[in-house]
Amino acid sequence: MGKKRLTQKERIKIIESVIGKVPWKKFEAGIYNYCDRWCEKCNKTARCFLYWSSKKEDEELKKQGVDTKTLEGSFKVVGNSLSQTHDLITKIAEAEGLDLTITPEFEAECKKREQLTDFHQDPLYLKAHRLYRQISNWLNEVPALDIQEYREAYENLSWHFLLIDRKIARSIKGKKEAALEKDDFKDFELEDSKKSAWVAYRSTKICAEALELMDRYVRDFRIGQMAKECRELVVTIDQKLL
Repeated sequence: MGKKRLTQKERIKIIESVIGKVPWKKFEAGIYNYCDRWCEKCNKTARCFLYWSSKKEDEELKKQGVDTKTLEGSFKVVGNSLSQTHDLITKIAEAEGLDLTITPEFEAECKKREQLTDFHQDPLYLKAHRLYRQISNWLNEVPALDIQEYREAYENLSWHFLLIDRKIARSIKGKKEAALEKDDFKDFELEDSKKSAWVAYRSTKICAEALELMDRYVRDFRIGQMAKECRELVVTIDQKLL
């Protein structure tokens, strides 16, 4: 089969053959790629395809007697998502005449690219990951206080600290990927890198504010130090990734 570039209409037809009819006009393209995934506090869920599809799948699984809030239910959700992704990639590749066979040469090329775009030894990532570990360890010891603003700060910190090193890693890798790309792919990687950096910037700032508030109620020298490191990281993200 010769190679063929599918039109948007043809792609949508294939996608809907796998996941069913979709009210595309409701959604903002890619809005879910650069959020903190805290749907309960988001005012843009009505425009989010990921939120819509998650709710749709949740309802379908409940009809089958599956509770998606349990560990078993979560595995079922992940399994369904991976299965759909596999089906979509396979069908689109077949329609475009693409060969997905992994040759030794292609595998070697992928390994080389992975090495060139690795972020694990980047100083910024290492700093972010150390901060992640510090906050994670401290949250296991933090006292529970029946004070509303303290509880809200704890909740914000518990959610957003998980995103800091992950989004910084994605941003760094995106910049490295862009250096290997050309034209539209280069622009896409740079845009992806910047938006991931923005999520890291916002989450780190929220963590700093949460720690500073908690510092008013808990006497622990570590809180002030972690807040200071968050503030410093916010500045570094702004300077190096945004």
